[in-house]
Amino acid sequence: LSLVFSELGGHLACLHRTKDSSERNPLWQPPWASADPATVCEGAEFGEGPEAYLLASAVGHMLCLDRFGAPHPGEKRPLHGEAGVARWQFSLAQPDMLESRAHLPESGLDVRRQVQLSGSTIQLCTAVLHASENRDVEWAEHATIGDPFLTGAEITASADRATNWPLPLESDNRFPDAGISGDVSVSAALSFPPEDAPSSGDVIALTASPLSAQTAWWSAHNADWHMRLTYTWNPSEFPWLCCWTQNKSRLGPPWKGVTRARGLEITTKPFPEGKPPPERFPVF
Repeated sequence: LSLVFSELGGHLACLHRTKDSSERNPLWQPPWASADPATVCEGAEFGEGPEAYLLASAVGHMLCLDRFGAPHPGEKRPLHGEAGVARWQFSLAQPDMLESRAHLPESGLDVRRQVQLSGSTIQLCTAVLHASENRDVEWAEHATIGDPFLTGAEITASADRATNWPLPLESDNRFPDAGISGDVSVSAALSFPPEDAPSSGDVIALTASPLSAQTAWWSAHNADWHMRLTYTWNPSEFPWLCCWTQNKSRLGPPWKGVTRARGLEITTKPFPEGKPPPERFPVF
């Protein structure tokens, strides 16, 4: 395998088989040009609010830390926390291991990630150090797949329940009849609309696996490409798989109604909704 990482955000931007002359990449590539998040102004080419900073450099697989979703009240973090907009330092720890580091000043965290290649397997190990006092953090490994791999891909996962978005549903939600926080078929949640389907977009939370299991997984298989991308992880650490669907329903900048992307986000928190209200803590 050949991997490409971005210095801004530390994202895994591209992966492809070294013997594949076409360099086919299953990970999402935004249709807009990237920019340094430090130069971004809200309300301009990358849209409104704290998501503008992340969208300037978003691509492929992103680390969301120490927030998954909007910042909490009074915070100055971008969407999904500082990790996705930080400038990362890369070094070769071993011949087959790449190491990256970043400091997150607003959240007071130091992060080290190690990526090791072994044949067609990638092992990712992340360490997070509190610079001051220990506290809870929100954490997601935000993998996003996109076209052309996404079209025709079959997506499966070790999930036994899927739950609809817990806030008032937007008009582009695929499951309006399920209602707020309603149960959704796991297979329906994981399926992605065909290219000629009406525009849609939603976020569904899936229980990653029984917590007693040692391994949870999701897999995307494109038979035409003869390619399967599979993630495995420990569900006791990341009990949720957040399934994000974007099928040409976001019309504002930078989306402009053309993006097809599927986020498969391994996370400590079911929904990227900012700080959940206290009444939902016992449920999630």
